[in-house]
Amino acid sequence: MGPVDDYRFQLALQMCRTAKAFGYPTIIVDGSPDHVSVRRALMEAGAKVDKQHKKGMGPSRRQCIGNGLSRPDFEVICWMEPEKVGMVPVLAQCIEMVEQGYDIVVPWRNRLFADYPPYQALSEARANHEMAKITGLNLDLLCGPRIMSRRGAELLVSYQGHSRVNPAVMYDDNWGILFVPILWALQDGLKVGSCPVDYVHPAVQTALEASNPEMDHKRDVQRVALVSAMRQEAELLGLKRAM
Repeated sequence: MGPVDDYRFQLALQMCRTAKAFGYPTIIVDGSPDHVSVRRALMEAGAKVDKQHKKGMGPSRRQCIGNGLSRPDFEVICWMEPEKVGMVPVLAQCIEMVEQGYDIVVPWRNRLFADYPPYQALSEARANHEMAKITGLNLDLLCGPRIMSRRGAELLVSYQGHSRVNPAVMYDDNWGILFVPILWALQDGLKVGSCPVDYVHPAVQTALEASNPEMDHKRDVQRVALVSAMRQEAELLGLKRAM
């Protein structure tokens, strides 16, 4: 998490308050340098806060999902970026799909980038299209959130930044945990599905990230790394969907 005056942090606080209002327990892994102030603010907003143990996005995500798995009473575990405030009110239908037998549910944004920065919209639509050819499934994988059964969550936590088939083949360990295990789920026969939701992207985030060359470059790097990893892992797994 960033400093307390960062717009993403303010969105995260709003997300925690919204989750509390909907009755969803929230666990946040915090790796900020100002852990005391950040932790206090998040706890006041209704979240349980765990200090990040190991640097990196992959380790923090494994830690966060692992915290959910450590609670035997949690039958459905959701991972999402803490600033996605608009996702909280539409989670119920995704959770219902898991309760009905799905292991990994990926929300499908009905508005599909209508309120996103133009470059982000194009980049994510392109990545989704390329990944659909690899997985054989029409999923909005760039949406981010994953709503999971315990079995689905355990599969994501098992990702350590490399191929399941050949550990010497290394992949991205920032975003890869949300993508590569989707292929493992398909190989293992887990049920993966899409859930249409009326998600509204925060206007402040769109305004601050639009026409931002640094953010555009980050999205290019992310898309290339993820599509490459998904294609290579699908081939190593021998999935017939791989192209």
